[in-house]
Amino acid sequence: MDRDYWERVGERYEREIFASSLSDTTGVIRRRLDELANPKAVAADFGCGVGHYLPLLARRFRQVHGIDFAVSLLEQARARTRDFDNVTIHRANLASGRARLSFPKVGVAVCANVLISNDESVRRGILRTIRKQMVRGGQLLLLVPSLEAEVYTSQMLAEWNRRQGHRNNETHASGFRSVPDMVQGLVDIEGVLTKHYLREELEVLLANSGFEAASFDKVEYRWDTELDAPPRWITRSPRPWDWLVVAKARG
Repeated sequence: MDRDYWERVGERYEREIFASSLSDTTGVIRRRLDELANPKAVAADFGCGVGHYLPLLARRFRQVHGIDFAVSLLEQARARTRDFDNVTIHRANLASGRARLSFPKVGVAVCANVLISNDESVRRGILRTIRKQMVRGGQLLLLVPSLEAEVYTSQMLAEWNRRQGHRNNETHASGFRSVPDMVQGLVDIEGVLTKHYLREELEVLLANSGFEAASFDKVEYRWDTELDAPPRWITRSPRPWDWLVVAKARG
């Protein structure tokens, strides 16, 4: 997923791209933001997209910066935050690891479903940029797709097919989304390889990137965000989720 991809998707973003902050069924994202809130501090949303998180941050921090590289997304972020005088929008390529950002280091950083490129160097570059732009001891709120949830959802789909009378080999062949590279956590979502994470993998990644994970939460979503018209027995089971991590920036 490169710059051209996000420029193309900009016009249909609201229709096609999942908005985690609006779909969190248990409200854990807002609770974590409330815990991090500081009216005297500066926060930044790295990879802000169309800006869904920016109003949430603007109400909790003195100054907020939103950063992304796609012009079509940033235009929507500016429109969404036009009533907030404490929000500034920046254009930068976070993946280079050498982005020059025109604002001071921040105490709180948000990175929500941004580390999803199938290119490991891109993901590590974004994390390097974020760490360089944070004060020592600053807090990172990181949201990423869960590989465990992807496997679990596929199992539920296979069970659904079994209950509908499909033979065992058919239930598994039906699949949910293909996982071309399970070891790397790459899932094919509508033709786009998207990085998903194991919890333990996140702990190691953050430790190697200058952070120390402090908490892990499941951000749960409705089943109909993953399956079309799921049966009631599925919707009563544990919901699909993303991983939400709060991590401290080490010195």
